[in-house]
Amino acid sequence: MGKKSAKETKVDTGNDLWEEIQKLGGDQEDLNMLRDVDTGKAASKPGKVDEAALHGDLSELVKSLGLATSVPEFFEITEGKSESKPENKREKKAKQTEKPSKADKSDKSDKAEKPVKAEKPTKAERTKKTKGSDKTSKVEEDEIPGFKIKSAKDAQPLGKATRLEIEPNPQWYSIELPALETDETTERLSEDDVVRKLAFAEQLLDAENEQYEKHGLRQKSLSTSDRSFVTSILSSGTLSDRVSALTLIVQESPVHNMKALGQLMQMVQKKNRREALLAVSSVKDLMASSLLPSTRKLRHFADQPLHATGATNAHFIVWAFEDRLKRNYFDLIQVMETLSYDPLVHTRQNMVTYFEDLLEQKPEQEQNLLRLLVNKLGDKERQLAAKASYLVLKLLNIHPNMKHVVVRT
Repeated sequence: MGKKSAKETKVDTGNDLWEEIQKLGGDQEDLNMLRDVDTGKAASKPGKVDEAALHGDLSELVKSLGLATSVPEFFEITEGKSESKPENKREKKAKQTEKPSKADKSDKSDKAEKPVKAEKPTKAERTKKTKGSDKTSKVEEDEIPGFKIKSAKDAQPLGKATRLEIEPNPQWYSIELPALETDETTERLSEDDVVRKLAFAEQLLDAENEQYEKHGLRQKSLSTSDRSFVTSILSSGTLSDRVSALTLIVQESPVHNMKALGQLMQMVQKKNRREALLAVSSVKDLMASSLLPSTRKLRHFADQPLHATGATNAHFIVWAFEDRLKRNYFDLIQVMETLSYDPLVHTRQNMVTYFEDLLEQKPEQEQNLLRLLVNKLGDKERQLAAKASYLVLKLLNIHPNMKHVVVRT
């Protein structure tokens, strides 16, 4: 009876399990999978693994990856202890047939039990490796086209690298030149000699500017984007943008940017009123801010100590630049005088303001500028005459020593 009741209970439990599986949406495969759960029977064991084939596959995989050729031994991990696998019968027979020496046995046992320790490299080897890595990195950088890094130590001074007679300087009148020895007893040069030396000095000045542009020193302070931006402005920019770009170029080094200064002077002498007024305003600010010295007047080339001993090419370049700058400034004042008689009152008012501004800041051409300013006191336009009177009083308050000069004019 006991056996019968057990069978009945087993059938009942199977039916119950099948009903539960059907309720959950299972099928006959799920029932077969869960059939031996209550009995405790283990699932069917897989077939035995061929260790020799597995060892060969692992060795091929290790060789293909470029790792060590020897395949490491595997150990089965049991509870609390790690024991090595038992040796195969083939391995035992091979060991019995082979009779290696004691030294070989000790070496094999050491290799199997202890991993080989890598020797620490010496200091000399470390330095060699670091030097070799540095060389390879340098070679890689040089191999990249258009990519070359130079440190600040490798850069040469501008004078030595480009053979310029004068270092670029925004304030040309502060350039230090070698002292000259003048002798009062020596006779002054004749006009022919002065003309000859002036031509020689102008050739030196032009060669200096060509050398400056040839090596692109004007563009070294600019990045690649700024350089392309300036060139695009000079070629296809608006009038105000071109004037501003030329003004900035001249301010970098006036001695080495005579071409840009010449372009500004050409714009000053244009017949177009708008272009001429814009160029006159920019050149006037350029003269007052950076080109004209504040402590002295400009000198002609003939007034320089040409007969002094020890004059170098740098002296002749600076003297030629000063002579050309004096002539350009005189041309600017002539254009301003012409515009001061313009029919438009606004243009004449601007010129009167420019006269007073230059008189207030720089001593160059002060007699001509003062004459032009005082002359506007009798202008037909009362508003302009009143403004001229106000500017004269303002000038006398800043420079009271000019009262006698104003009364004479």
